[in-house]
Amino acid sequence: MEKIKIHRVLIVRDTIVIREPKASSFEIFSNSLYYKLVFLLCFFMFILINKTYCQSTVDEWIAPKTADALINPIGGLRIPPVAKQLFVSNCAPCHGDKGKGDGPVGMSLTPKPYNLTKSKVENETDGSLFWRITNGHQTMPTFQNTLSAMERWQLVNYIRSLQADAIELEKPKSKK
Repeated sequence: MEKIKIHRVLIVRDTIVIREPKASSFEIFSNSLYYKLVFLLCFFMFILINKTYCQSTVDEWIAPKTADALINPIGGLRIPPVAKQLFVSNCAPCHGDKGKGDGPVGMSLTPKPYNLTKSKVENETDGSLFWRITNGHQTMPTFQNTLSAMERWQLVNYIRSLQADAIELEKPKSKK
């Protein structure tokens, strides 16, 4: 079957001019192997860059080294009841009452809130935790303007107590 081309006919000052139809930009693109290869290369580069960016931002939330140098001014002191109240009102909706990342609001977030009782968090310095609470990240809000520095340090201490409680619960009970 033969393709029929429709020509444009123009009449200019009693003269008939027949012109070949112009190829559309889609036809030029689809007929050229060069453009197909450029498109595929750009597409795969976009996928690669997007995947790399998303993995690094979701999986890695690294506090700067300067945060490790921060000293907890109330470290080792008894945890006041206000620390638990701060955690329940500001953190528990996402991280859950025990800090396991299973709070009712947190279930709908992407990425999910982190389990604060895991060894990765336990191995972080108090300064790093304080920095995270202060600055937030992705779905976690910043508390720099919401909570005072002392309240944020109290949260660090309370998170440490949750970690200690989780370790205590994991220990096998001895038979008497």
